[in-house]
Amino acid sequence: MLTSITTFLTSLSPNIWVYALLRFASGFVRCGIGIGSLVLATEAVRRKWRGQVGQYGFFQFTNGFLTLISIVYPYRTNWRKIYQVISIFPLVYSVLVIPFISESPRWLAVKGRKKEALDVLRRYARLNGKELPQNINLSEPSSGHNKISLWSTKWAAARMILQEWATARMKQDTNS
Repeated sequence: MLTSITTFLTSLSPNIWVYALLRFASGFVRCGIGIGSLVLATEAVRRKWRGQVGQYGFFQFTNGFLTLISIVYPYRTNWRKIYQVISIFPLVYSVLVIPFISESPRWLAVKGRKKEALDVLRRYARLNGKELPQNINLSEPSSGHNKISLWSTKWAAARMILQEWATARMKQDTNS
């Protein structure tokens, strides 16, 4: 929603300073969209499907760039009109998607709002044609983690080793 507002206001910029300020504001309000969308989308599916679901957003990002040319071509001589046309898409997307977005059940559980977390999980189950057992309880979130817990499972250890190796290679490449 804020992306639409800042993009539309950019089209009304009277000078370069206001334009620059509004572009900064637009970038600022957009900075968390990607990671927030990824987390909310992947949290609602089983681990098996998280990789695929995580990629769908990137495909749509690419589709947006590829179709942008055909959408704004009629306005190619008027940058203000281009910004106005572009500002419509995030607004429409927000209006269509907001009714289907739930707060993260993990976040709710960590914050002690277990009833709300269970309501969200029941909604997810209903959307998948399933039903949660009536006697389900959420366990207490762990009080904290330490560095040793990163190595506790094979997949986590493999990722940590790969990450450490990649970091060492990047440092080596930049120092040479």
